[in-house]
Amino acid sequence: MEKLTTKLKNKKDDFFLPSDIEALLVHLEESGEIIKLEFKETCTKFYDLYINYITDWTASNQHIPELNSLTWVCLSNKDEINWSNIKPSISFLKLNFNITLNEEELYEQFKMFEQFLRNKTDEWQCKTSEEKWLSIFKSFKENNIDYSMLLKIVEFAFALPGSNAAVERIFSLMNSCWTKSRGNLCINTVEATLVIKTNLENKPCQQFYEDISKNKDLLIRVHKTAKYSTTNQKSETEASGSQT
Repeated sequence: MEKLTTKLKNKKDDFFLPSDIEALLVHLEESGEIIKLEFKETCTKFYDLYINYITDWTASNQHIPELNSLTWVCLSNKDEINWSNIKPSISFLKLNFNITLNEEELYEQFKMFEQFLRNKTDEWQCKTSEEKWLSIFKSFKENNIDYSMLLKIVEFAFALPGSNAAVERIFSLMNSCWTKSRGNLCINTVEATLVIKTNLENKPCQQFYEDISKNKDLLIRVHKTAKYSTTNQKSETEASGSQT
């Protein structure tokens, strides 16, 4: 969010426009359809509105200052990776999320991690944060170096959503599978469908088919009517009636 705000401020200050838009702007001004000064004022108001919205949104999130203690996990700046910057993230996880961390073990693992980083070239820096951590943990594992405490912090940081895009996507998937014609589906069935759609989307169809065909218990459940809420209610009523 900080990077986005900086980009917007720079574009506003320099009144940045792509060359094709600049040419179009000149043409429209010459034809008398617009006045460049008014156009610039409108653009400035738009940038101000955008920047103020982002500023207000970030200011309303009370955890942002604390979450900043985890920025070192991105591994984008070697200068940020030191023990003094790690300590605030330890306090944040312990106090707010009751995550147990053995600080002595974490310190030893962190020093090994620092040593690992010192040996890396500039080419390694071009990798994504995920790729960097995968290579780090792979190296630790191959050399029988414990990284359990370090892993807890990294897992927490990567579990944080960068935006609500994932949530919105779930709502879209839910609307596509829980339609009016399928309104009697149980919530548990809808939830299971969404779990499959979001977590197994990268599995090849053939592999997915083979996995399902071998799961006899799942196949039996698929053919049962327990997934329909009205059927469940009817079955329970009939069962209670027969008992009476």
